[in-house]
Amino acid sequence: MKIAINSYFLGKPSLGFGRYTKNLLDNIREFGTPDDITLLYPGSLPNDVSEEYGDFRILESMETDRFLWAANLPRLFDLSAFDLLYIPYNTPPLGELPCPFVITIHDTIPGVPFSRDGFFHPSLMSMLNIEEYARMKRELKASRRATWITTDSHNAKADILKRMDYPAEKIDVIYININQDFKSVSQEEITAVKKKYAIEGEYLFYLGGIRARKNIRGLIMAYAMLPLSLRNKYSLIIAGSLNDGLRKLVHRKKLEGYVFEIGMVPERDVTALYSGAKLFTFLSFYEGFGLPPVEAATCGIPSLVSNTSSLPEVTEGFALTVSPFHQKQIARQLELLLTDSEVYAKLKQGCSNVHERFSREKIHQQLMGVFEKAVSR
Repeated sequence: MKIAINSYFLGKPSLGFGRYTKNLLDNIREFGTPDDITLLYPGSLPNDVSEEYGDFRILESMETDRFLWAANLPRLFDLSAFDLLYIPYNTPPLGELPCPFVITIHDTIPGVPFSRDGFFHPSLMSMLNIEEYARMKRELKASRRATWITTDSHNAKADILKRMDYPAEKIDVIYININQDFKSVSQEEITAVKKKYAIEGEYLFYLGGIRARKNIRGLIMAYAMLPLSLRNKYSLIIAGSLNDGLRKLVHRKKLEGYVFEIGMVPERDVTALYSGAKLFTFLSFYEGFGLPPVEAATCGIPSLVSNTSSLPEVTEGFALTVSPFHQKQIARQLELLLTDSEVYAKLKQGCSNVHERFSREKIHQQLMGVFEKAVSR
C-alpha cells in the first residue's frame, strides 16, 4: 500500500500537530515500512530535518499556509500514484481526489462557544472566534468526503457527530501515542535543568500554551488560595510567557517569588521538567485529547486536570479531576494532592500503566487498520 502523508508540520515538534507528525513517523519506522510512505512537504526541508527523515521518500512543492496547502494538495501533486492520502490534522483537501483519503480531526474546539457547552459555561466564551468557527465549519463540510475519519478521543468523536453529518461507524477513535523519549530521567538531569531555569526547591508544573482556553488565570487564582506553607514549599512553574493581564494578576496576588514563567522550553528539556515536578497541572476549559498530562504520567508524575471534555477519559487512573470553573475547588484539590500521601501515591502508581495503555504498537496497528479499511472500502 503506497501512502502519501501531508507533512506540513514535519520538523515542528514544538507545535501539537508537529509532535503528532513526529510520533506518527517514529511509529512507522519502528513498526512499519518507510519505503511505502511518501511525505508531502511545502517548500524545501531544512537539512537537519531532511537527514532525520531520509529513510522516507519526500516530495516538495510550493510553500503556502497550512490551510491552503492542505486544500490544494490535489493540484500540487499527482496523487494518482498513491493508494491513499493521509492528512494528520484538521484541514482536508478540496476537489476530487484520484485516491481515498483519511483525515484525523483532532477536535472541534472553535465550535464550542457556539454550542450548548458555551451557553451553560460563559467562561468558554473566551474562546469565541468567528473566523475560526467559520473555518471549522468549512473544514467539517469538506471532511464529509473523507473515506474514513480518525479522532483522538471518544469525547472528540461525539463532538464531531454533533457538528457534521457523517457515519459514526466510519469514525475511529485512536489515542495519540507518546514520544518514546518521555520517561523518568535521572536526578542529575533534573538538577541540571532546574539550574538552567533557576528553579529552586519543589514545584508544580504547567506546560501547554497560554491561550485563554488553557485557563492559566484559574490556575494562578487557585494557587494563590493555597496555604502559605504550601506556597513556600512548592513554587508554580509555567512554561511559556504570560501576557500582561496574567502578569498583573501575579502582582495583584503578591505571587512574585512564587509563580515563575520560564519561556518556551525546547523539547530536550521538557522530560526533565516533567520528571522533577511534584505535580502537573492542566486545567483547560476544553481539550480534544490533552497530551501534556499523559506525557507527565510517562515520567511518573500525576496531574490535577479539568473534569471537562476529553480529560477525564484520557487521564483516568493517574490524575485527579476538578471543575475548571471553580477556583476554590481547584485550590482544595491542589491542597489534597500536596498533603495526602495516600491519594498522591495511588495516582503515582497509576502512572506506571501509561505506556501500556497508550501502546505505540497498538496505536500504529489501529491506524494501519483504518488505512486498509479505507483502501478496500
